[in-house]
Amino acid sequence: MSHTFQPQSDGGNGDRQLGECFDPELVIELLDDDEAVALFQTATEPMTIQQLTEKCDIPQSTAYRKVDKLTEAGLLIETTAKRPDGDPPAQYQQCAEAVTVTVGEDIDAVCADLLPE
Repeated sequence: MSHTFQPQSDGGNGDRQLGECFDPELVIELLDDDEAVALFQTATEPMTIQQLTEKCDIPQSTAYRKVDKLTEAGLLIETTAKRPDGDPPAQYQQCAEAVTVTVGEDIDAVCADLLPE
């Protein structure tokens, strides 16, 4: 059995280095979480937690926890640019072009990095 998620975006990869590792166990755990999947699918361009919570209709505290996990798993990256007038709110964006999970004798998760623009 194989499950593939392909986001509908061709955005860049922010400051993330190509080949940076994904955490396959955490990726698989997050794919079983509808709110985490919704946040991941929504972050096709840099968005703040506030914007993500509004678009996904989930509590802000939940969004913070799930965005942290998505970032830890390697699926989102913080893309906040510094401004001269102070620190802006953090923004997050997808950094995986596709997530594929294959279930056989072993469970395997493969995440494809987004290519730089």
